[in-house]
Amino acid sequence: MGAINVRNLSDGAKRKLEVKAAEKGQSLECYIRDVLESLAETSPPKRRVVYDTMHGEFASLKDYDWDAENTEEIEAWEASTLP
Repeated sequence: MGAINVRNLSDGAKRKLEVKAAEKGQSLECYIRDVLESLAETSPPKRRVVYDTMHGEFASLKDYDWDAENTEEIEAWEASTLP
């Protein structure tokens, strides 16, 4: 069996995980193990989900002052690659 040591986890995050574990009647270790195993078995996200996630992360760049050449390149890329 493998082991993972998580460093620098905030106290707040640890408390939230402990509460979630308690709500499921599990120890913190068991709860985190179940979550990690579930994540490991999950199939990769669909392309649209990835796009929507990244779009949300970079939405603040929408109003960035792109020069016209770069804007055209970006729009061409979006038109050719996005669903």
